Amino acid sequence: MSIVEPARERIVRQLRSAVDRLRDDMDRVEFWTDVLGCLAQPIPDYDPGGSRLNQFRLPRWSAAAPRNGVSASSDTEMQDAISPLDEPSNTVRSRR
Repeated sequence: MSIVEPARERIVRQLRSAVDRLRDDMDRVEFWTDVLGCLAQPIPDYDPGGSRLNQFRLPRWSAAAPRNGVSASSDTEMQDAISPLDEPSNTVRSRR
């Protein structure tokens, strides 16, 4: 084996490496060209009724509609049963 042979192999490795870097660079160029093409398009008009996120919207709660199986009248009764903040708490009236 001559001295020229290892030099050729080294040059071939360097050429292959350069071609691989060139392919990676071309991939990056294609990617950024696509990005620029997308950015050049006008922004689509906003349509709140046509949004796919609307399928996840929860129904509005109304006072007349039952909530978790509790009717509005019993909900009001529960509010009446709660003592106002200006009344003393039970701990003041306790025997301790």
